[in-house]
Amino acid sequence: MAKQTDRDKVSAHIGALPESIRPAIEYLLKVILACDKEIAEYIKWNSPAFYYSGDMKPFDPKEYKRDLIVMNLRNNKIMCVLPTGASCYTILKFWKAIMPMAGAC
Repeated sequence: MAKQTDRDKVSAHIGALPESIRPAIEYLLKVILACDKEIAEYIKWNSPAFYYSGDMKPFDPKEYKRDLIVMNLRNNKIMCVLPTGASCYTILKFWKAIMPMAGAC
């Protein structure tokens, strides 16, 4: 049997979520991945997470500079955690992309 890719793991995780939040998670996934071709996904802390997969200058691994967004999915609520803060240009692009939908919430 072939080893599951990170994409497969994220898809399986989302597929197991309650139907009440699944469409919102799928929408956020599309928006986040569309921000930059160097953004990749995986499961971190039992939730979908996104990181910069491109080349970076060397850094202390304890700084977690590759991590961009980790979704906290508890009690049918969605919280997007920015573990490195909002200093990354890609995060700014993400927020600009989702702000138009804020009025519909």
